[in-house]
Amino acid sequence: MSVSFRSSLRELHSSVGLVIGWIGFFLFLFGSLALYRSEITFWLQPETHEAALPHTGIEEKVRAARSGLDYLASRAPGESMWRIVLPTERMPLPAAAWASGEEVHAHHGMAPEYFDPEDGGKVEARLTRGGTFLYRLHVDLFGVDRGTGRSLIGMATLAMLVVLVSGVCLRSHFFRDFFLFHPRPGKLAWRDSHCVLGGLILPFCLLFSISGLVLLAQSLLPSALYPFYREDARSFVMESKRPPLLPSGNGAEKTYSPGGHTPWKDYGIPDPERLLRIADARWPECGAGELVISFQDDRAVSVEAVQSRGGLLARRATPERLTLVPDTGKIYESTQEESPSLVRSVWYAASAIHLGRFAGPLPRALLFLSGLLTAGMIAAGLILWERMREKVGTPPSSLRAVSAVNTALIAGLPLSVASFFWGNRLLSADLIQRDVWEMLTFFFVWACCFTHAWARPWPLARGEQLVVGGAALALLPVLNGMTGGIALPGSLMSGPWQLAGIDCAALAVGLGLLTAGIREHRRARAFLPSSGAHSFRAWLHDRIGKLHSALVFWKKGPFARSKAESTPPAYDGPSEVPSIGEETSSEKNGSSFPGTDADAEKTGQPTRTGGTES
Repeated sequence: MSVSFRSSLRELHSSVGLVIGWIGFFLFLFGSLALYRSEITFWLQPETHEAALPHTGIEEKVRAARSGLDYLASRAPGESMWRIVLPTERMPLPAAAWASGEEVHAHHGMAPEYFDPEDGGKVEARLTRGGTFLYRLHVDLFGVDRGTGRSLIGMATLAMLVVLVSGVCLRSHFFRDFFLFHPRPGKLAWRDSHCVLGGLILPFCLLFSISGLVLLAQSLLPSALYPFYREDARSFVMESKRPPLLPSGNGAEKTYSPGGHTPWKDYGIPDPERLLRIADARWPECGAGELVISFQDDRAVSVEAVQSRGGLLARRATPERLTLVPDTGKIYESTQEESPSLVRSVWYAASAIHLGRFAGPLPRALLFLSGLLTAGMIAAGLILWERMREKVGTPPSSLRAVSAVNTALIAGLPLSVASFFWGNRLLSADLIQRDVWEMLTFFFVWACCFTHAWARPWPLARGEQLVVGGAALALLPVLNGMTGGIALPGSLMSGPWQLAGIDCAALAVGLGLLTAGIREHRRARAFLPSSGAHSFRAWLHDRIGKLHSALVFWKKGPFARSKAESTPPAYDGPSEVPSIGEETSSEKNGSSFPGTDADAEKTGQPTRTGGTES
């Protein structure tokens, strides 16, 4: 039997799109959150809120740099490199880190310590994975081997491109349907929502899917790097970023006495104000984001001001650098000896776009909104799949399983993210391995969402989880103010704006989910039988009734037999048993049991038949 090309595309889009939709919703949701991982980490550490700077201008950066040098002189004398993370628009609290020997190349391996820019004291922040945990869920499926997780994501992205192309080919009248779109009940509303949102964010989906594939090229095609780098693929990443630095110092572990404090000027470090002001004039849109001081024989040989974020897509948005030589006082600007090749420029641009390194506040907010709209488009497609399978008579068991997974993803994931935030604030700050407990809270709540979606009828389960998740997200600003953070009114009035942004976003998304959950719950109650057989009270009554029936069966069944076998019958009457056909004394008197009609006739009392007096 011949099948048309359009029908084949529709079947491909519907069947493959189900599983890819599950993975796509997961990736786009956590990819959107990963754009604000620094701000999320800042929100999750309320101890840092009071020490944060409300503004991150040049004066605040100069003051933070001087305080950081004092802090490092007392905390890390004799190290090969000092690094001061200056306050920026994304992280308003400065931090300090240090390293020696080969560790100076492990930029991500340094554990920075926050310090107060006013007095130079250490800020003790609670232990948390913060936004890095959500970022790892998007990048390599946190908990799975990194190579395996990235390979799975790469293959799913390839399949997602197939689903996108098939969906575009199926929707040939997008512009006409877009302008004629109006809310309609039932399957048509979900179909139009899915198609209109898909058309709006199609460029975003294609751009980020392709750029993600470029980033995962070394996982999908390892043979391209193996002849040159063998098992050391990490060196390829390091070389692609910038030329390696020559290590200074012997890298041996050092032990310092608590009283060995040396002022930073004794190391030959000049005042960083001049360098920072030149950097601010050189990069007026962002300024300097870091100071890196390199030492040799306990003397500073260079002081580098690193650009806060790079704006050149063709160079992987690699930040520019200004280098101050303390001996001569001259400042040099970093330059590229040769222009990157076309292949390297494409790879750099894809990396910068996908990670959002070029984005300021407004472009980053637009990327975040586009990611949420993509997740909404995928959710509408998953619900449309349910509606279509209801019409064609899909087996109830298969439809129930798919609906449970859809509910646990669409409604359960936002609730699990909210529980991660709540667990961060409700767990004790001194709890051992509290960062692990935070992540376990996320996975435990998500598992409970799966169980709840399977046990309850899916329309009610989805509405209930949306209501709970929306309420949990909408109450995050209240939780922040009650657990040591700066409340929303205070952050809106005087900053930090990062806190205000997270609180406002959580409030808006929470109210949206709460409204959707209430509507879904009302629709489910109207859709299900009006007798209330599927209400929560009836569901609870049904479970209690089944438990009671089991107890009664056990009491009258095996338990009663075992008791009868263990206890002999107690009988004090005559041992003779009347034979068959022989009347007993009660039958001779005309009654079988005392208190019946025969006894009533003897006593002259009225008899009862069927509950009435005669």
